[in-house]
Amino acid sequence: MTCSTAIFLVQALPVAATLGLADLLADGPRSVDDLASTTQTHVTSLHRLLRMLAGNGVLAEDEHGRFGLTRLAALLNSDAPDSVRDWALFVGAPPVWAAWGNLAAASEQVSRRSRQQRGCRCSCIWRSIPTSLRPTTAG
Repeated sequence: MTCSTAIFLVQALPVAATLGLADLLADGPRSVDDLASTTQTHVTSLHRLLRMLAGNGVLAEDEHGRFGLTRLAALLNSDAPDSVRDWALFVGAPPVWAAWGNLAAASEQVSRRSRQQRGCRCSCIWRSIPTSLRPTTAG
């Protein structure tokens, strides 16, 4: 997983926590059908989530297609002493997710306000320069 696709895992972990997957897998690997029945979720959609989590080392898939815990997934167990389940739920909560989703707009508002407070009216200069000629930041 690269930084640009980590966003998928950031959303998958709260879903796994909400469904209680770590708690359900605490006694050993289970099939997708069994987990879907227990969590009352769509089998195919749950399977995609489980495969994504397994592909990123959060879960383990055995030779029978059953999913089990890894040390990483065990941290989502609700009664683990060092559980991060509540943190995963917090990160995936709609208000938190929306706030980070609006980071660019918030940054622009802060930047515009800062320029106004300093008396800088240079934004019109940047608009007059073609995008292809503007300096870029290393990313």
